[in-house]
Amino acid sequence: MRVDGYPAAGYGVTPGETLLDGGRAVGIPLLFSCTRGDCGVCRARLLEGEVTMLEPNCLTPEERAAGIILTCVCYARTHVTIELPKPKGQR
Repeated sequence: MRVDGYPAAGYGVTPGETLLDGGRAVGIPLLFSCTRGDCGVCRARLLEGEVTMLEPNCLTPEERAAGIILTCVCYARTHVTIELPKPKGQR
């Protein structure tokens, strides 16, 4: 897994581990709250790769079509690159 804006080397995600858990294990400050896909706090954009995302979750069909994922219920199927939302006030 690679997180846009973090060192390019990438991070390993253990099979069966969510992107949220894998990222936090290596110190990436991924936001989260419910860890069930209900709240949407852990939203990120999938830039490349394939994931399996558990359903049902709080994303709309439009968000899914735009590449938005929930890191708390996503499992990498291939190498993935994600983009985290920018903090408020930052462009």
